[in-house]
Amino acid sequence: MLFYSSAEIAYGEENALKRYSTFSVDAGIQRVPIMLWVKFVSESDLSPFLRMGIGGAKTDYRMIADNFARINVRFHQWQFCTALSGGFNYTINRSFSMEIFIDDVITFSEMTMLSPYSNETYGLFSSYSLTLGGIRMLYTL
Repeated sequence: MLFYSSAEIAYGEENALKRYSTFSVDAGIQRVPIMLWVKFVSESDLSPFLRMGIGGAKTDYRMIADNFARINVRFHQWQFCTALSGGFNYTINRSFSMEIFIDDVITFSEMTMLSPYSNETYGLFSSYSLTLGGIRMLYTL
């Protein structure tokens, strides 16, 4: 069993446009997690791995409605987050390896604000996660 540590930065974005009978709502969230990771992997060339991480995420949230809804909420906030990741690692040589992965970065705090046009609160009312997946190349010093 091998143990690695790393510091990483990522980016994730989600946008949605919902249409109602009299108005539409444009909502979106962008996150930039900056994480410290601990990785456990076996010594074979092809092996599963598990990573755990902690860090912070800068989150930009917006919710804008046209017409009569009068919703215009935007805010930017840093939040504490944890992460769990897993996948398969393929070692090419001593310096390079390739991973197929899924990272799940979870934020446990709410992001809400009072609308400037009404007494209603908008935002993200519970913890939420950003899931990233793909293939990455790794270089080991």
